Amino acid sequence: MTLLYLYMTDGCHLCDEAEALLRTVTAYRPVRWQPRDIMNDPEWLAAYGERLPVLADGQGRSLDWPFDASDILQFLEQSA
Repeated sequence: MTLLYLYMTDGCHLCDEAEALLRTVTAYRPVRWQPRDIMNDPEWLAAYGERLPVLADGQGRSLDWPFDASDILQFLEQSA
């Protein structure tokens, strides 16, 4: 099963939208994902601070906002 990471932070309304999209997609497709608050890691802050929210896989691929459910599904196909 694919594991995705959602780089986000508290108080980010776009991050909330991205999380809602992920919850919708994962209700229909078996995908695990973890939120990663960029404020918890200086490397994440440097890499993603200007680009939030960002969806990433364990292979170094990322999907920057804006994205929708179909973009997430396409990203999953590429990450499989």
